Amino acid sequence: MPSQARLFQMPEEVIEAWRESLHRNDLDGSIDLWMDEDSITCILPGGKRLNGHAELREGLKKILEDHFLWLDPIQVIGHTGIGISFFDSTEAVRLEAEQTEPEFFLNFTYILVQGPMGWRIAHIHTSPAQEEHIQLPSTIHGFH
Repeated sequence: MPSQARLFQMPEEVIEAWRESLHRNDLDGSIDLWMDEDSITCILPGGKRLNGHAELREGLKKILEDHFLWLDPIQVIGHTGIGISFFDSTEAVRLEAEQTEPEFFLNFTYILVQGPMGWRIAHIHTSPAQEEHIQLPSTIHGFH
């Protein structure tokens, strides 16, 4: 269950913290970003559904045992209302820091809820992305 004291003011901050925790292979940090409710769910790319903190922890532990994950968002659409936020994102997945080409692409749907501890993840749904539908940038952007 979440023990992190950080108060997230914006839902985008939570998603960025999620990506960073996976990048650091930080199981506890990634779990702390979820709501403190047994109703949380995560659907993995193969269709397996994780319900509640115990299943989520075990599922993420298996994923992070072998790999660090770098999730690079390519296309993101978000909608935020009073107390709830939805994001649809296509993300390039890399498994090694030096890797420049993605290993594969995933579609993510993030659902976040605002509560006493700020924004927290309520649900993540992932599925394989069809590469032919991905529009990669035609030029590489540097720092502005």
